[in-house]
Amino acid sequence: MAYAVTYLVGTAFIVWFIPNIGPKLMGINLKEEGKKLQAKISGSEEPEPGVLSAFQDFAVGPTV
Repeated sequence: MAYAVTYLVGTAFIVWFIPNIGPKLMGINLKEEGKKLQAKISGSEEPEPGVLSAFQDFAVGPTV
């Protein structure tokens, strides 16, 4: 019984700790970093010369 209780409490603590306290310890703003990553992944930044993106919005079947 004690294992089950500590498992649930420990899991809930980790789920709360990582998004709330972890970024403060690392000194980052998760919302700002998320926006930067989204902009980088979506391709709004200029790619490096000679690098082509494999991202495709929607593709089904062979292209003609």
